[in-house]
Amino acid sequence: SRIRGWKLHNGPPARKPAGNPARCWAWPRRNRRLKSWKMSGDSLLDSGTGIGPGSGRPAEPSQTVPKPEFSKLSPNRPAARHGNGQMILSRVIEHVKQQHWTAVFLDFVIVVTGVFIGIQVSNWNAARADKRLGAEYATRLSVDLRTDLTSTNRQLTYYEEVLRAVHRTDELLKDPNADPEPVVTSAYRATEIMFTAPSHATWDQIVSSGHLALLPKNAAGPLAFYYSFDVAGDLYQFLAGSAFRRKVRQIIPIEIQAAMRAGCSDELDEGGNAIGFMKECRLEADTALVRSTAEALRRDPAVGRTLNYQYSDVSRAVDNLRANLPVLKRAIAVLGGTDGGN
Repeated sequence: SRIRGWKLHNGPPARKPAGNPARCWAWPRRNRRLKSWKMSGDSLLDSGTGIGPGSGRPAEPSQTVPKPEFSKLSPNRPAARHGNGQMILSRVIEHVKQQHWTAVFLDFVIVVTGVFIGIQVSNWNAARADKRLGAEYATRLSVDLRTDLTSTNRQLTYYEEVLRAVHRTDELLKDPNADPEPVVTSAYRATEIMFTAPSHATWDQIVSSGHLALLPKNAAGPLAFYYSFDVAGDLYQFLAGSAFRRKVRQIIPIEIQAAMRAGCSDELDEGGNAIGFMKECRLEADTALVRSTAEALRRDPAVGRTLNYQYSDVSRAVDNLRANLPVLKRAIAVLGGTDGGN
């Protein structure tokens, strides 16, 4: 075949035709242009060249054009957008470059509105979570306070009985003809103590977490006032170390003390906690030993002196427990509950 009058083949180059010299000088330039012609296919597609599909001749290596690489994007081609944020940003930049101010304003409104709605939804979810947590705290505190109310009433009843035992002991020690057994049992009961730890685990968690604001309105003050005093713990400390308790239990033999604990002392629940005194007091001990113990209590002047101070300590315990009941009931009330009639 021929291109502009010149024949291409694999043999030696064609002889330059005679004639116009300018035409002879144009042949090399055309030949170079033909050899440097780059195409996107595997061969030249001009069927007139005799090379490529339909020619029956394979393309020469120098005339085979490599496929373009598409892995690298052109500098003028926009980068892939990832996420709505980048899409909006690209769109705003494009609008600014084109000076489409109305579109820029609308994009700005869309962005601000989206951010505002996102913040409001986040705050709404946080408020709902805080509300649920506050309700959970209130429920747990209510359970704890009701438990404390029950234990406080039990302690009050207990120490009122101890105070009556102090009065009976004082009367029996002054009566030389009194029965020895009531003297011993009354003196021992006048030394009894009871302790039930308050339930403050929930309150400690709230304070340590800084969640007081999640509690119902006006509840933090009464709750803080109640939990600032450990009435039961204070009573246990000064009554456990009273001089009358030490003196009486030094005089009463172990055999009688064991008999008192078995038949005339505390009544326990399933967990082993004292809930009051036994309804019937039975002292199963040697009669002679009981008589000698009663005489020893009468003869020791320290028993009478320390009994006076025991009366003061037990009276204070009863007064403190009574004063603690209104505080406890108010704390329950601010949580939306009632004292249950206790």
